[in-house]
Amino acid sequence: MMQINWFNLSIFVSVAVLFSIMLFDSIKQRLKKRKVQETAIQLAFDKTQLLAEIERLNGNKDLENSEGFVKFLSQSRDSAFNYIEKVQQSLKEFSEKVEPTFKWSKTYGATLGKNVHTEAIEKISEAYDRLKELLPEDNQTPNN
Repeated sequence: MMQINWFNLSIFVSVAVLFSIMLFDSIKQRLKKRKVQETAIQLAFDKTQLLAEIERLNGNKDLENSEGFVKFLSQSRDSAFNYIEKVQQSLKEFSEKVEPTFKWSKTYGATLGKNVHTEAIEKISEAYDRLKELLPEDNQTPNN
C-alpha cells in the first residue's frame, strides 16, 4: 500500500489554491480593464461630440451682430420705455385725482371724528403713499 506524503500533498493543494486565486484575480483585473477602456472610449466620444456642439454654438455668434438682432434689441428697449412712461403717466393721473381726498382726510378727517369709511381711507392712503414713492421726481423717465 502506498503511503500518502502529507507534506507533498499540502504543498500541491497550496499551489493549486494560489494558482486558482491568481487566475481568478487575473480574470477580475481583465474585466475591470475592459470596463475602464470602454469608459475611456465613451468619454473620448462624448468629448468629441461636446467640442463639435461648442463649435456649432460659437458659429451662432453672428446672430448678435446681425441686423435683426440689433433691431429686436432696439424695439424691446423702446417698448420697455413706452411701458414705463405709460405706467408713470397713469400713476400721475391717479395721484392727481385722489391726492386731494387723502390730503383732506389726513388734515381734517381726524378732527371730524371717525366714520364708516375712515379705516378704509387710511388703508388706501397708506397704499397710495407707498405707490407714490415709486414715481421719479418731476415725472422723469430713464430715457429723458
